[in-house]
Amino acid sequence: MTATHRIDSLDGLRGVAAFIVVLHHSLMPTPSFANILLGAAPTGTAQWLVTYTPLRIVWAGPEAVWVFFVLSGFVLVRPYLGERRLDTRRYYLRRFVRLYLPVFASYLFAMALRIVPREPDPSQTWWIAGHVPAAGIRDSARTMTLVFGNNVTLDLVWWSLQWEVWFSILLPLVVIMVRRAHRHGVVLLVCFVVASAAGRIISDDQTWHSVRLMKAPFYLSMFGVGSALALLEAPLRRHIGQLGAAATTWCVAGAVTLLTMPAAIEALGPSGGPGRTAALFVSGAIGVTGAAACLAAALALPAVVRALSSGPIHWLGVRSFSLYLIHDPIIAAIVFAFGLSAATWWSIPLGISVSLLVAAGFYRIVEAPTLALLRRIPHVRSAPAVPGT
Repeated sequence: MTATHRIDSLDGLRGVAAFIVVLHHSLMPTPSFANILLGAAPTGTAQWLVTYTPLRIVWAGPEAVWVFFVLSGFVLVRPYLGERRLDTRRYYLRRFVRLYLPVFASYLFAMALRIVPREPDPSQTWWIAGHVPAAGIRDSARTMTLVFGNNVTLDLVWWSLQWEVWFSILLPLVVIMVRRAHRHGVVLLVCFVVASAAGRIISDDQTWHSVRLMKAPFYLSMFGVGSALALLEAPLRRHIGQLGAAATTWCVAGAVTLLTMPAAIEALGPSGGPGRTAALFVSGAIGVTGAAACLAAALALPAVVRALSSGPIHWLGVRSFSLYLIHDPIIAAIVFAFGLSAATWWSIPLGISVSLLVAAGFYRIVEAPTLALLRRIPHVRSAPAVPGT
């Protein structure tokens, strides 16, 4: 398998993660779920069980985004670990066309859905209330640069794309780092995990809560974890690719447990002082390790690879970016259109179903033509390459 070969099971993992984010957001209009994210769930309730145990995986939206970040680091760095040179001009052109064309189309789509009237209401959850303010063109334009601005009232998922863009900008430097550390992949992986854990402490500092830059170590280090895993692809396939059914079950259960543990550690652990700092560090390290373990399982465990490469899941994975971009304004529009009092459990399957249908159309009309355009972008003659590649 060449380093440029697309891995179907990783597409499937991306599809599963996107679906989890959709389910997460479809639950956010419901106070019993939205309020959990603002404080601890009541002990002994069903909400407690699905929040602080591995059952959380069903609606673990933030954790699914961590998986996205680790995946992006892996797939963006992987092609340049062999003899292939990084043509920086062509890379930047292709990468930004890949990101910005669908994002701009999703902006037009979200603006069209603003035709549904929306007014503030005391019964709204904080998530729905975040969709009420009008989105000014100037602020939206700044946000759509995915570098500046933070006006995400149109589409709350844009915040994560900003980190995708920042890592994409930094990729040539990351490629240099990873290639020079090619004999020390495990050390590099540990360093990025520690950096992400330290970043979790910084990102929780309420003094700097409004400063988006303070979240950079936490999120960008996750991309670094993925890039280190790209170095370790061969040993991962060699060491865990022969595991049997029982070991596979334990590996998957372990990955899910690690990925979902941070919520319990942070909510049920110390609320301040050195204990809080230690809890944040541990939860950050465990969470990103869980995301890395999910990628490793999707990459090398035969049973998981087969499941994620199967027809429906692979179909979802191919369209995952479209689904990720358009589901948020759809769910919000459904809630506002039918009334907050009526938008209870029945709105969840409706929001998911409509999002899947629209994502299929969005992929065909917007994303597939964008991918075709990428294939027509030629190599730039005499383009600068990353040193050492």
